[in-house]
Amino acid sequence: MCVSIIIPAYNSEKYLAWTLKSVLAQTVPDWEAIIVNDGSTDSTAEIAENFSRLDRRFRVVHQRNGGIARARNRGLLEAKPNYKYCMLLDHDDVYEPDALELLLTALEGDKEAVAAHGMAQIIDNAGIPQIIDGKPLAWPIRRRGIHGKLLKIWPVSAPTTFAVLAFKDIIPANSIMMRREKMEQIGGFDSNAVPCDDWDMWLRLSRLGHIAFVNRIIYSWRRHDCNTSRHSKLMLEKEYYIRKKFYLSKNLDDREKNTIMLGYRYMELYRARVGFSKARRSLLVGEWRKALWQIKEVIHHIGLSFKGIK
Repeated sequence: MCVSIIIPAYNSEKYLAWTLKSVLAQTVPDWEAIIVNDGSTDSTAEIAENFSRLDRRFRVVHQRNGGIARARNRGLLEAKPNYKYCMLLDHDDVYEPDALELLLTALEGDKEAVAAHGMAQIIDNAGIPQIIDGKPLAWPIRRRGIHGKLLKIWPVSAPTTFAVLAFKDIIPANSIMMRREKMEQIGGFDSNAVPCDDWDMWLRLSRLGHIAFVNRIIYSWRRHDCNTSRHSKLMLEKEYYIRKKFYLSKNLDDREKNTIMLGYRYMELYRARVGFSKARRSLLVGEWRKALWQIKEVIHHIGLSFKGIK
Protein backbone atom coordinates (compact mmCIF):
# COMPACT_ATOMS: atom_id res chain seq x y z
CA MET A 1 0.00 0.00 0.00
CA CYS A 2 2.94 2.34 -0.69
CA VAL A 3 2.09 6.01 -1.31
CA SER A 4 4.16 8.55 -3.25
CA ILE A 5 3.57 12.14 -2.08
CA ILE A 6 4.53 14.86 -4.56
CA ILE A 7 5.44 18.23 -3.01
CA PRO A 8 6.20 21.09 -5.45
CA ALA A 9 8.11 23.84 -3.69
CA TYR A 10 8.99 27.31 -4.96
CA ASN A 11 10.32 29.91 -2.50
CA SER A 12 8.61 27.97 0.27
CA GLU A 13 10.84 28.73 3.26
CA LYS A 14 8.00 30.26 5.29
CA TYR A 15 5.77 27.18 5.46
CA LEU A 16 7.66 24.15 4.10
CA ALA A 17 8.86 22.79 7.45
CA TRP A 18 5.26 22.72 8.79
CA THR A 19 4.17 20.88 5.65
CA LEU A 20 6.90 18.24 5.88
CA LYS A 21 6.31 17.70 9.61
CA SER A 22 2.69 16.84 8.80
CA VAL A 23 3.97 14.07 6.51
CA LEU A 24 6.20 12.71 9.26
CA ALA A 25 3.18 12.63 11.59
CA GLN A 26 1.19 10.22 9.40
CA THR A 27 -0.28 7.13 11.09
CA VAL A 28 0.66 5.14 7.96
CA PRO A 29 4.46 4.80 7.71
CA ASP A 30 4.70 3.32 4.21
CA TRP A 31 5.24 6.45 2.11
CA GLU A 32 7.83 8.38 0.15
CA ALA A 33 7.77 12.15 -0.31
CA ILE A 34 9.37 13.73 -3.37
CA ILE A 35 10.07 17.43 -2.81
CA VAL A 36 10.52 19.19 -6.15
CA ASN A 37 12.52 22.37 -5.61
CA ASP A 38 11.26 24.40 -8.56
CA GLY A 39 14.12 26.87 -8.91
CA SER A 40 13.71 28.50 -5.49
CA THR A 41 15.90 31.48 -4.63
CA ASP A 42 15.37 31.36 -0.85
CA SER A 43 16.25 28.63 1.68
CA THR A 44 13.70 26.11 0.36
CA ALA A 45 16.41 23.74 -0.92
CA GLU A 46 18.25 23.77 2.42
CA ILE A 47 15.07 23.03 4.39
CA ALA A 48 14.16 20.18 2.04
CA GLU A 49 17.65 18.67 2.17
CA ASN A 50 17.63 18.84 5.98
CA PHE A 51 14.44 16.76 6.07
CA SER A 52 15.89 14.24 3.59
CA ARG A 53 18.85 13.75 5.96
CA LEU A 54 16.45 13.41 8.90
CA ASP A 55 14.34 10.74 7.18
CA ARG A 56 15.29 8.82 4.03
CA ARG A 57 11.65 8.65 2.94
CA PHE A 58 12.08 12.27 1.84
CA ARG A 59 13.80 12.81 -1.50
CA VAL A 60 14.67 16.16 -3.04
CA VAL A 61 14.74 16.93 -6.75
CA HIS A 62 16.09 20.24 -8.04
CA GLN A 63 15.05 21.85 -11.33
CA ARG A 64 14.80 25.22 -13.01
CA ASN A 65 11.60 27.11 -12.29
CA GLY A 66 8.86 25.77 -14.55
CA GLY A 67 5.66 26.23 -12.60
CA ILE A 68 3.52 23.97 -10.47
CA ALA A 69 2.23 21.64 -13.21
CA ARG A 70 5.73 20.84 -14.43
CA ALA A 71 6.94 20.39 -10.87
CA ARG A 72 4.09 17.96 -10.18
CA ASN A 73 4.90 16.05 -13.35
CA ARG A 74 8.57 15.87 -12.40
CA GLY A 75 7.63 14.49 -9.01
CA LEU A 76 5.46 11.81 -10.58
CA LEU A 77 8.31 10.79 -12.87
CA GLU A 78 10.66 10.51 -9.88
CA ALA A 79 8.23 8.38 -7.84
CA LYS A 80 9.14 4.74 -7.29
CA PRO A 81 7.38 2.64 -9.97
CA ASN A 82 6.30 -0.07 -7.53
CA TYR A 83 4.32 2.36 -5.33
CA LYS A 84 0.58 1.81 -5.90
CA TYR A 85 -0.80 5.21 -4.96
CA CYS A 86 0.10 8.87 -5.32
CA MET A 87 -0.94 12.13 -3.68
CA LEU A 88 -0.16 15.83 -3.91
CA LEU A 89 0.78 18.22 -1.12
CA ASP A 90 1.31 21.93 -1.72
CA HIS A 91 4.27 23.49 0.09
CA ASP A 92 2.07 25.60 2.41
CA ASP A 93 -0.61 23.07 3.37
CA VAL A 94 -0.75 20.54 6.21
CA TYR A 95 -2.05 16.95 6.28
CA GLU A 96 -4.17 15.67 9.12
CA PRO A 97 -2.30 12.81 10.88
CA ASP A 98 -4.73 10.18 9.56
CA ALA A 99 -4.93 11.58 5.99
CA LEU A 100 -3.21 8.64 4.30
CA GLU A 101 -4.97 6.10 6.50
CA LEU A 102 -8.45 7.41 5.67
CA LEU A 103 -7.87 7.49 1.92
CA LEU A 104 -6.11 4.12 1.80
CA THR A 105 -8.99 2.54 3.69
CA ALA A 106 -11.46 4.03 1.19
CA LEU A 107 -9.52 2.75 -1.82
CA GLU A 108 -8.90 -0.69 -0.36
CA GLY A 109 -12.62 -0.93 0.38
CA ASP A 110 -13.71 0.16 -3.10
CA LYS A 111 -11.74 -1.66 -5.78
CA GLU A 112 -13.72 0.05 -8.57
CA ALA A 113 -12.71 3.56 -7.47
CA VAL A 114 -9.92 5.19 -9.48
CA ALA A 115 -9.19 7.51 -6.55
CA ALA A 116 -10.55 8.71 -3.21
CA HIS A 117 -10.86 12.25 -1.89
CA GLY A 118 -11.98 14.06 1.21
CA MET A 119 -12.35 17.61 2.47
CA ALA A 120 -10.09 20.53 3.41
CA GLN A 121 -10.42 22.92 6.32
CA ILE A 122 -9.36 26.53 5.79
CA ILE A 123 -6.56 27.99 7.94
CA ASP A 124 -4.89 31.39 7.99
CA ASN A 125 -1.19 32.35 7.79
CA ALA A 126 -0.63 31.27 11.39
CA GLY A 127 -2.35 27.92 10.92
CA ILE A 128 -5.49 28.89 12.85
CA PRO A 129 -8.69 27.34 11.43
CA GLN A 130 -11.43 29.69 10.26
CA ILE A 131 -14.51 29.08 12.38
CA ILE A 132 -18.11 29.64 11.28
CA ASP A 133 -21.01 28.83 13.61
CA GLY A 134 -18.61 27.11 15.98
CA LYS A 135 -17.21 24.74 13.34
CA PRO A 136 -14.08 24.83 11.15
CA LEU A 137 -14.78 26.18 7.66
CA ALA A 138 -14.53 23.10 5.42
CA TRP A 139 -14.65 22.61 1.66
CA PRO A 140 -16.55 21.23 -0.15
CA ILE A 141 -19.61 21.96 1.99
CA ARG A 142 -21.78 20.18 -0.55
CA ARG A 143 -21.43 18.64 -3.97
CA ARG A 144 -23.73 19.17 -6.93
CA GLY A 145 -23.82 17.29 -10.21
CA ILE A 146 -25.60 17.01 -13.54
CA HIS A 147 -28.41 14.47 -13.42
CA GLY A 148 -30.18 14.23 -16.76
CA LYS A 149 -30.68 17.89 -17.68
CA LEU A 150 -30.85 19.11 -14.07
CA LEU A 151 -28.32 20.21 -11.48
CA LYS A 152 -28.90 18.29 -8.26
CA ILE A 153 -27.34 18.07 -4.82
CA TRP A 154 -25.13 14.97 -4.60
CA PRO A 155 -25.71 12.58 -1.67
CA VAL A 156 -22.88 12.24 0.85
CA SER A 157 -22.91 8.49 0.26
CA ALA A 158 -22.36 8.86 -3.50
CA PRO A 159 -18.90 9.06 -5.10
CA THR A 160 -17.66 12.06 -7.05
CA THR A 161 -18.10 11.50 -10.78
CA PHE A 162 -17.60 13.25 -14.11
CA ALA A 163 -21.14 14.63 -13.75
CA VAL A 164 -20.13 16.40 -10.51
CA LEU A 165 -16.81 17.74 -11.77
CA ALA A 166 -18.41 19.04 -15.00
CA PHE A 167 -20.20 21.64 -12.86
CA LYS A 168 -17.19 22.74 -10.81
CA ASP A 169 -14.01 21.57 -9.16
CA ILE A 170 -14.98 20.33 -5.70
CA ILE A 171 -11.87 18.22 -5.00
CA PRO A 172 -9.33 19.99 -2.78
CA ALA A 173 -6.03 19.29 -4.54
CA ASN A 174 -4.27 17.69 -1.57
CA SER A 175 -7.22 15.63 -0.39
CA ILE A 176 -7.09 13.05 -3.17
CA MET A 177 -5.23 9.74 -3.38
CA MET A 178 -5.01 8.23 -6.88
CA ARG A 179 -4.24 4.78 -8.15
CA ARG A 180 -0.92 5.09 -9.95
CA GLU A 181 -1.95 2.82 -12.84
CA LYS A 182 -4.94 5.09 -13.58
CA MET A 183 -2.83 8.23 -13.56
CA GLU A 184 -0.42 6.66 -16.01
CA GLN A 185 -3.32 6.06 -18.39
CA ILE A 186 -4.32 9.73 -18.56
CA GLY A 187 -0.92 11.43 -18.59
CA GLY A 188 0.41 14.30 -16.53
CA PHE A 189 -0.75 17.76 -15.52
CA ASP A 190 -1.45 20.30 -18.27
CA SER A 191 0.81 23.33 -17.73
CA ASN A 192 -1.49 25.42 -19.94
CA ALA A 193 -4.32 24.88 -17.43
CA VAL A 194 -2.55 26.36 -14.35
CA PRO A 195 -3.94 27.30 -11.83
CA CYS A 196 -6.78 24.88 -12.70
CA ASP A 197 -4.49 22.03 -13.78
CA ASP A 198 -5.65 19.85 -10.90
CA TRP A 199 -9.32 20.18 -11.97
CA ASP A 200 -8.31 19.19 -15.50
CA MET A 201 -6.62 16.10 -14.04
CA TRP A 202 -9.67 15.12 -11.94
CA LEU A 203 -11.97 15.42 -14.98
CA ARG A 204 -9.74 13.12 -17.02
CA LEU A 205 -9.43 10.70 -14.13
CA SER A 206 -13.20 10.59 -13.54
CA ARG A 207 -13.76 9.36 -17.10
CA LEU A 208 -12.03 6.12 -16.09
CA GLY A 209 -14.25 5.54 -13.07
CA HIS A 210 -15.72 7.08 -9.94
CA ILE A 211 -13.78 8.83 -7.17
CA ALA A 212 -14.77 7.66 -3.69
CA PHE A 213 -15.80 10.45 -1.31
CA VAL A 214 -14.55 10.42 2.29
CA ASN A 215 -16.62 12.79 4.43
CA ARG A 216 -13.67 13.80 6.61
CA ILE A 217 -11.10 16.60 6.69
CA ILE A 218 -7.91 15.37 5.06
CA TYR A 219 -5.76 18.48 5.27
CA SER A 220 -5.62 22.16 6.18
CA TRP A 221 -5.61 24.56 3.24
CA ARG A 222 -3.69 27.71 4.08
CA ARG A 223 -5.28 30.86 2.63
CA HIS A 224 -2.97 33.81 2.04
CA ASP A 225 -2.35 36.55 -0.51
CA CYS A 226 0.04 34.42 -2.58
CA ASN A 227 -2.50 31.67 -3.32
CA THR A 228 -2.90 31.32 -7.10
CA SER A 229 -6.58 30.57 -6.54
CA ARG A 230 -7.05 34.23 -5.55
CA HIS A 231 -6.30 35.36 -9.10
CA SER A 232 -9.97 35.31 -10.08
CA LYS A 233 -9.57 36.57 -13.67
CA LEU A 234 -6.93 33.96 -14.46
CA MET A 235 -9.02 31.26 -12.77
CA LEU A 236 -12.01 32.09 -14.99
CA GLU A 237 -9.87 32.09 -18.13
CA LYS A 238 -8.35 28.70 -17.36
CA GLU A 239 -11.69 27.25 -16.28
CA TYR A 240 -13.12 28.14 -19.70
CA TYR A 241 -9.99 26.77 -21.39
CA ILE A 242 -10.55 23.39 -19.72
CA ARG A 243 -14.27 23.27 -20.49
CA LYS A 244 -13.60 24.09 -24.15
CA LYS A 245 -10.78 21.55 -24.33
CA PHE A 246 -13.10 18.81 -23.10
CA TYR A 247 -16.06 19.93 -25.20
CA LEU A 248 -13.96 19.84 -28.39
CA SER A 249 -12.15 16.63 -27.48
CA LYS A 250 -12.59 13.72 -29.88
CA ASN A 251 -12.30 11.34 -26.92
CA LEU A 252 -15.62 12.42 -25.38
CA ASP A 253 -18.92 10.99 -26.55
CA ASP A 254 -22.04 13.13 -27.09
CA ARG A 255 -23.37 12.42 -23.60
CA GLU A 256 -20.15 13.59 -21.95
CA LYS A 257 -20.00 16.71 -24.12
CA ASN A 258 -23.57 17.53 -23.21
CA THR A 259 -22.66 17.14 -19.54
CA ILE A 260 -19.75 19.56 -19.97
CA MET A 261 -22.04 22.08 -21.70
CA LEU A 262 -24.71 21.80 -19.01
CA GLY A 263 -22.08 22.17 -16.30
CA TYR A 264 -20.86 25.39 -17.91
CA ARG A 265 -24.36 26.84 -18.26
CA TYR A 266 -25.34 26.00 -14.70
CA MET A 267 -22.10 27.52 -13.42
CA GLU A 268 -22.74 30.79 -15.23
CA LEU A 269 -26.28 30.89 -13.86
CA TYR A 270 -24.88 30.20 -10.40
CA ARG A 271 -22.48 33.14 -10.79
CA ALA A 272 -25.39 35.30 -11.92
CA ARG A 273 -27.36 34.35 -8.80
CA VAL A 274 -24.39 35.15 -6.54
CA GLY A 275 -23.92 38.48 -8.33
CA PHE A 276 -27.59 39.33 -7.90
CA SER A 277 -27.35 38.71 -4.15
CA LYS A 278 -24.32 41.01 -3.95
CA ALA A 279 -26.14 43.73 -5.95
CA ARG A 280 -29.13 43.49 -3.64
CA ARG A 281 -26.92 43.92 -0.56
CA SER A 282 -25.21 46.91 -2.18
CA LEU A 283 -28.56 48.55 -2.88
CA LEU A 284 -29.69 48.02 0.70
CA VAL A 285 -26.72 50.02 2.00
CA GLY A 286 -27.02 52.71 -0.68
CA GLU A 287 -23.99 51.74 -2.78
CA TRP A 288 -25.68 52.45 -6.11
CA ARG A 289 -22.65 52.52 -8.37
CA LYS A 290 -21.35 49.26 -6.97
CA ALA A 291 -24.79 47.70 -7.40
CA LEU A 292 -24.97 48.87 -11.03
CA TRP A 293 -21.61 47.27 -11.80
CA GLN A 294 -22.73 44.04 -10.10
CA ILE A 295 -25.98 43.98 -12.09
CA LYS A 296 -23.94 44.33 -15.30
CA GLU A 297 -21.96 41.29 -14.21
CA VAL A 298 -25.20 39.39 -13.60
CA ILE A 299 -26.38 40.17 -17.14
CA HIS A 300 -22.96 39.15 -18.48
CA HIS A 301 -23.10 35.71 -16.83
CA ILE A 302 -26.69 35.10 -17.92
CA GLY A 303 -25.61 35.90 -21.48
CA LEU A 304 -22.74 33.42 -21.23
CA SER A 305 -25.11 30.70 -20.03
CA PHE A 306 -27.22 31.11 -23.17
CA LYS A 307 -24.19 31.40 -25.44
CA GLY A 308 -22.58 28.19 -24.18
CA ILE A 309 -19.11 26.97 -25.09
CA LYS A 310 -17.99 28.27 -28.48
